[in-house]
Amino acid sequence: MGFVGRTEPRLWTKPLRELTPETTLGFEVIAFARDFLRIELRPWQRWLLIHALELKPDGTYRFRRVIVLVARQNGKTLLASVLAAWWLFIDSLRHPARVPPVDFKIVGTAQNLDIAREPWSSVKLWCDPEPDTDAARIAAIPVLQSETAKVSDTNGKEFILAQSLAHYEIRAAKNARGKPAARVLMDELREQQTWVAWNA
Repeated sequence: MGFVGRTEPRLWTKPLRELTPETTLGFEVIAFARDFLRIELRPWQRWLLIHALELKPDGTYRFRRVIVLVARQNGKTLLASVLAAWWLFIDSLRHPARVPPVDFKIVGTAQNLDIAREPWSSVKLWCDPEPDTDAARIAAIPVLQSETAKVSDTNGKEFILAQSLAHYEIRAAKNARGKPAARVLMDELREQQTWVAWNA
């Protein structure tokens, strides 16, 4: 059975130039998903990564914020998980003079911790150096395990620390304030009733 639907969204910002592996990091994330995570992304997910991770001529991201609206059960959480893993293990090492890995923090947030935990849990499953079940051992990806220093799943102190010292933590929206984050995954934006999470 093939996919039904439209890959290109109704509303989107046109690229400044042709999107190639030299002008967007989207192709790199797609390859990371396929080669390391063993995930073949859907056409809309590939399209989004290619367009959202467009680079300016100086090598920085064109977009500081990307807002994605996709119907339920279409792979948004999977895409967020792939992107968070790529940020943690690959992108965090890209510009050490600008943002050293030790200062590279990814924050996953949503209106409640359970929603923020969903993509984080997938990344944990892939990289946990000490999986505690047979299913977790099967799902683990050895190369990511070897790049992970520590995983904490204590409620309220959930984080993944890479060997590079880059880290991914999750917070409920009301608790997302703190040190600046290099990357933020804000899920269920429509549920945010105040500017608290956005201002964090």
